[in-house]
Amino acid sequence: ATSTSHSTAATTATSLAELTLLEAIRTTIVNNSQLKIGAVVVDIAEQSIEVEEGAFDTIITASGSASATENPTPITDVQVISVDNEAQTITAGMQRRLKSSAIFDFNVSSNTSGDEAMGIAANQAGTTIAALTVTYPLWRGRGEYLTTLRLKLAKLEFEATNNDLRHQNDLSIL
Repeated sequence: ATSTSHSTAATTATSLAELTLLEAIRTTIVNNSQLKIGAVVVDIAEQSIEVEEGAFDTIITASGSASATENPTPITDVQVISVDNEAQTITAGMQRRLKSSAIFDFNVSSNTSGDEAMGIAANQAGTTIAALTVTYPLWRGRGEYLTTLRLKLAKLEFEATNNDLRHQNDLSIL
C-alpha cells in the first residue's frame, strides 16, 4: 500500500511539473516582443503581395464635359438674333495589364456640337471613336519575368518573414 501512494504522489508531482513547463513556454511566447514584431512584419509582407498584385487590376476611366454659349449676332442694323452653340464630349476607357507584360487599353470618345439660331438647328456635327491598343514590350522573351518580378519578390519576402517568425518561435521554446 505504501508503494502505491508513493507512485501516485510521484505522478502528481510530474503532472504539475509538465503543466508548469507548458505554462512557462506559453508565457514566454506571449510576452516575447520579438515574436510580436515578427508577426507584424509577416502581416506587412503579406500586404505587400496585395499591393504588387494591384498592378494587374483593371483601371476604368470616364470623363465628360459640356459647354453652351449664347452669342448675340446682328443680322441687320435693326434685328439682333442669338446663336446658341452647344458641345458635349464623353470619354470612357479601360486598361488592363497582364502578367505576361501585355497592356490592353480600350477607349471610346464621343463628341457632338451644333448651333441653333431662332429655333433652327445648324452646323450639327458629331464623331465617335473607339480604339483598342495592345502594347507588348519587346524584352527579348523576358517580359513576363520583368513584369512579375516585384510580385515574386513580395511573395518571397512573405515566405522568408513567415519562416523567420517560426524560427524565432522555436528558439523561444528552447
